[in-house]
Amino acid sequence: MNATLAMTLRRPLFHCFWWMGGLAACGGLEMAGDETLFLSTHEAAEQSAPPTEGDGWPMQGTQLHGSNLVSASFTRAMLGTDFISNLHLEMGELVGSVPYTLTGSAPSLLACKGVSKGSTRSCGFTSVGVGTCTPGMSVTLGSGAASSCWGQPVVRVCTGTQPCEHLSASRLASAENACIHPTPIAAFTCPPSGLYNVLAGPSQTGTGLSWGVNPAPNNGAFPGKRVVRGVEMIGARLQVLRGGEDTWVSIGDVVNASQVQTAAGKAWDDTGNTFLYRLTGASPGGPPEDVCPSDTDHPNGMWAVPMDGVFNPLSGEREDNEPKRFTFGCDTGVIAKCYRWGYKPWLLPQDLKEPKMMQDLHLACTRMARADYCGNGTSHTQNGTPIHPWDRLPNAIRPLAPGTDTPLFEAGWSPTGAVCLSKTRWENLKPLPATCPLVAPGWLVPGAEGVPCPPGQLRDIATGKLCATVCNSEEDALAYQSTLKLFNESQYNFGP
Repeated sequence: MNATLAMTLRRPLFHCFWWMGGLAACGGLEMAGDETLFLSTHEAAEQSAPPTEGDGWPMQGTQLHGSNLVSASFTRAMLGTDFISNLHLEMGELVGSVPYTLTGSAPSLLACKGVSKGSTRSCGFTSVGVGTCTPGMSVTLGSGAASSCWGQPVVRVCTGTQPCEHLSASRLASAENACIHPTPIAAFTCPPSGLYNVLAGPSQTGTGLSWGVNPAPNNGAFPGKRVVRGVEMIGARLQVLRGGEDTWVSIGDVVNASQVQTAAGKAWDDTGNTFLYRLTGASPGGPPEDVCPSDTDHPNGMWAVPMDGVFNPLSGEREDNEPKRFTFGCDTGVIAKCYRWGYKPWLLPQDLKEPKMMQDLHLACTRMARADYCGNGTSHTQNGTPIHPWDRLPNAIRPLAPGTDTPLFEAGWSPTGAVCLSKTRWENLKPLPATCPLVAPGWLVPGAEGVPCPPGQLRDIATGKLCATVCNSEEDALAYQSTLKLFNESQYNFGP
């Protein structure tokens, strides 16, 4: 292929490839104009080895989520037998709360061999729960509403989460008849740990009489809850929408993303603010299977990163109308790739006038990574194709060096797809004009709309015809939409 082709054109529209079979379609075409431009095929780039992620050319892909797991619920999650309350994302980490549980055992929790009475006995008690309080503060346990205490229960309060005996130094208080009003159940000073547990039982064992107590503290909480995050989430089960059905997946492993290396030998995310999760789900008639499937680069299954929002698997649109759900992006899906490339949706906007800046930039990146030019969810690329993205944020995440020439410019990107195009990433994978808002140059396709116009102009002044939405540089793209933040270049790739 020749290194350059001289053409008398107003500007190099779509590099003469848009919806055409190749360079031969451009031969002999002339348009009125006073400038002769040379359309480079970048022979050196074509003949060199493909760039790698280490060269600053990330490998994009065609998958959005990377699995058939569409979204997960913040409100339906369990750890053991406890529901996880207030499950949410802090940056790139799942965080929630579960009740404290009693640890260890004691003779008082065993059944009595005969009749035994009072709070001093060493059998016949049951754990009521674990409470939290402010160390050093006075705590009074009341019986709450009348219906929350019945029968004639005896109560013992112990420090921390371990049960205690009557003569133990860890016993804080006892009560013989917890339901007598207005006498409080027990009063004590909150221990240094800020935790206490309550044991209770019938005033006399073996009677079969009904009893119960639900302590209500004057400060702190009962039952108290502890925060779970990081590796404490291992074993948690989440309700998810997978393959069009609600089902459950389990978190089999958790790791900080700074400890995971990509194929390029770099940390998945070196900030320490991101955790990656390995998810397993039930398989029909077999053992649990990885939700994010294994491949040659991930023989033990892929990691998944959580993020706010739900991505429509068909259109690729990010939907914020389901605040109780969030997304897991598997390692090979572009949701995770764009996060890993630095476009984290939870980052603070660099311009307060654009509060959704980072969410929009991440979504624009998913369009770019999949070559979803038309913004309809259809990918026009092949897995593993290298691209070179950059952004024009005030503090660029992936900066373009000043004065850098970008002869392989592809497009400028918004959350709804490419706003203009210089060339397609793969010459054999072109979007159909009928389903794409981008306008192809009409002078390349006889009878089709789209005429050469200055960048950003939508209709030809003389004829009223639609202008071809063509951009061959960042400046051209900004003429179409001045708020654009994301751009890319790509090599010429020719399919079969």
